[in-house]
Amino acid sequence: MSWKRSAKMPPRADEYQVFLRVTMFTLPAKKTSRCSFGHGGAWKVAYADFVTGMMSLFLVLWILSQDEEVIIATTRFFRDPYK
Repeated sequence: MSWKRSAKMPPRADEYQVFLRVTMFTLPAKKTSRCSFGHGGAWKVAYADFVTGMMSLFLVLWILSQDEEVIIATTRFFRDPYK
C-alpha cells in the first residue's frame, strides 16, 4: 500500500486551511508613476541611426581620400558589381 493519499479522498482540515491561505492571498496593486517614458527603448533606435550615419560618412571620406585609381575602381564596382 502506498503512503500517498488517494486523489479521491477529501483534503484534511489543516491542508484545506493552507490551501485557502495560499489561494486567497492577493498581491498589492502596482503603483504607477506619473511620468511614463515608454520603457526607455527610443534612445537605442536614435543611437543606431546616429552610428549608421557616422559609419557612412567615414566610408565616403575614406573613399574620397584614396588615389584616383581606387576611386575609379570603386565607382565601377558600384555601377556593375558582377563584371
